[in-house]
Amino acid sequence: LSSAYTYLAILQSASQCWALYSLVLFYQASKTKLKPIHPLNKFICIKMVVFFTFWQAVVISFLVHVGIISAGEVEADTDIEEEVEYDQYDTSYWTTSEIANGINDFIVCVEMLGFAIAHIYVFTPNDYVRAERMS
Repeated sequence: LSSAYTYLAILQSASQCWALYSLVLFYQASKTKLKPIHPLNKFICIKMVVFFTFWQAVVISFLVHVGIISAGEVEADTDIEEEVEYDQYDTSYWTTSEIANGINDFIVCVEMLGFAIAHIYVFTPNDYVRAERMS
């Protein structure tokens, strides 16, 4: 608990929980007026995006902290005169931070495919057409 990241993650988590609680109160107060557009499914879908990306970043940061995710050591060549060709796909020179960011970015890309499919079913135009006709 000596780093600022830990305290900021706790503060952000508390802030998100408070925001979620406030939105639930808002939903409870207005659910009859919002019923035609099915707000609960939309709310859950959006909140899952926010919470998944935040918590996976916290988990990856923890895995870096405990040493599960770390950069490997690169062996130095003893022959200095040998010409070394640069390989753009060689990840042996990556830092631990770059590896963690790459893992997080990859997982976010995979998650967003699932969330995009969920959004197709949750945010249908029919909800808004019905709501417009009722008003």
